[in-house]
Amino acid sequence: MDSLWSVWKDTTQLDTNRLNAVNLIIKKVVWNNPDSADKLSTEMISFSNKSSIMKYYLMGLMHKGKSLYFKGFIEESIEVFNTGLKKSNDKKIKISFLMSLGNVYNQSGKNKSMALKYYEQIIDLFNLKDSIGEDELIIKSGVLMNIGLIY
Repeated sequence: MDSLWSVWKDTTQLDTNRLNAVNLIIKKVVWNNPDSADKLSTEMISFSNKSSIMKYYLMGLMHKGKSLYFKGFIEESIEVFNTGLKKSNDKKIKISFLMSLGNVYNQSGKNKSMALKYYEQIIDLFNLKDSIGEDELIIKSGVLMNIGLIY
């Protein structure tokens, strides 16, 4: 972890190297230390936005939403996940934000019908004419399981 910190703090490193390092740090701390993950994800969002690196900007939003949720800030996490959903043009990233939104509504008990709305949007993104790979099949089966658990 120390080596990741040193890369993140080293301004001579490439922006993508620094962002990759902070991304890995956040992944390691988000569950046990959401306050630190929240702070670091804010820095990641700001830095990736200034550097115009959308991939890491969206990752930062995902981390921010998760850390807010783990801290109990449900409404704020929903706002962050919605921001990421609106800014994403990539199908897999959209699915990640939709899943996160569905999970927040479902797990918080806040609004099961909203959870269903987001889960159904994921199913709609899988075109029946497309061949579905193993990763997509796992995601789709997980979404269908979540829908089943709500009913």
